[in-house]
Amino acid sequence: MSDERPHFVLRWLTFAALFSSGVVFNEPPLTDLLFFLTFAVAVFHKDAFELRGFGAVLAGSIVLFLLANGLSLMAAETHIAATKYLVVTVYLFAMFVFVAGWIGRSGMDGYAFLTRAFISGAFLVGMIGILARFNLMPRSELFFLGGDGLRIKSTFKDPNVFAPYIVAAFMLVLNDALTRRRRLWSAAVLGLVFALSILFAFSRGAIFHLAVSLFVYALCVVFLVRDAAITKRFVAGGLVVSFGVTVFGIYAIAATGLDGFFAERMKVQSYDSERFAMQALTLHVAAENPLGIGPGEWNVTRFANDPHNVYLRVLAENGVLGAIGWILWCACCATAALSGILRRTAAAPMHAACFAILLGLYAEAMIIDTLHWRHLFLVAGLPIGLRIAEAHGAIREHEGTEHDSTEHDSTAQDSTAQPGSAPSQGMRRGAHQPLVTPRESAVS
Repeated sequence: MSDERPHFVLRWLTFAALFSSGVVFNEPPLTDLLFFLTFAVAVFHKDAFELRGFGAVLAGSIVLFLLANGLSLMAAETHIAATKYLVVTVYLFAMFVFVAGWIGRSGMDGYAFLTRAFISGAFLVGMIGILARFNLMPRSELFFLGGDGLRIKSTFKDPNVFAPYIVAAFMLVLNDALTRRRRLWSAAVLGLVFALSILFAFSRGAIFHLAVSLFVYALCVVFLVRDAAITKRFVAGGLVVSFGVTVFGIYAIAATGLDGFFAERMKVQSYDSERFAMQALTLHVAAENPLGIGPGEWNVTRFANDPHNVYLRVLAENGVLGAIGWILWCACCATAALSGILRRTAAAPMHAACFAILLGLYAEAMIIDTLHWRHLFLVAGLPIGLRIAEAHGAIREHEGTEHDSTEHDSTAQDSTAQPGSAPSQGMRRGAHQPLVTPRESAVS
């Protein structure tokens, strides 16, 4: 009992931290405080994590990036603000390692638990935004950007951060539905809420992100995962969902009188030229400061506007070493997901979803600053954890296959296991075996 209780506390602290990850009205947000408590508990329960196989190059990229941050800190004009910014960066990488280690130890059950917490929180945040859109929330004006009541931001500070957060949840739910890890009605409700949330945020970056992620996911499912059942569901479901979302979306926009605003938002905006000019300035600043101007220093004392490009911002703030470290870290995470797809284990569809989300985020990072987006580090940690779990046998050969009814029962039982429990041993799935998973009541 004494061993189970701490794992219970660790498990639900983690759930609460991820569930609240979309509530970021103030700094520090509740999710950060909960994660710090989670880290404190986790220190005493190292058996709940597995990091062997994390990867030397991946670890080196993190060390290089943080080292570059430390070097650039010496050039900062506001050392306190820059240090706070660096602390947040270190914390986010700690969360990334935490996610990878958790899944590395508990495999698919860990993946289901963490993504379920994230999706549940995203559903609540999305519902708050939609209810505010129709003025069904007390003080609905708090959940809009500015006072015009046009773009919802829900519990975020900016619709351009809120909407990409919802995109990640949408893609995870889509994959759950196609692999039968979630009941169809549950996926339909969640998908509708997420689609409307993205729509009413009127974020061009998020729509671009969603388009890239859907395109990449489709390519992965059809040409790399190559599971006939998943492909059929994707094609058939995609046609139905696309038609339904399009019709319902057009109706929702027309009913709220926002059709003209939507058309205007999809056009090139007057401030876009200012953003391009700021990005050109970023290159100039980077050339004059090869070690960087300091973490988070760009719009603290130097300039009023963001570069709206995370790669250029990192180059200017953390120098050439920082840019190399950041790009290398991004590449390692994407490569882990892609290699997971190509191995065609039971986790291949999950790798495909992560790969699609990551490429969408990387693409959007060219037009917005994503460096401190919490869901980026969560999603990046998922394929690393799955890779570790596969290497250590925590993902079973027949885990989650449709044709094995006995596996359904054992998987449902395993989903309630503590993260520190021993993983089941197994072999890699053969190419002839289907990759879909059962409709688990624990994950629905």
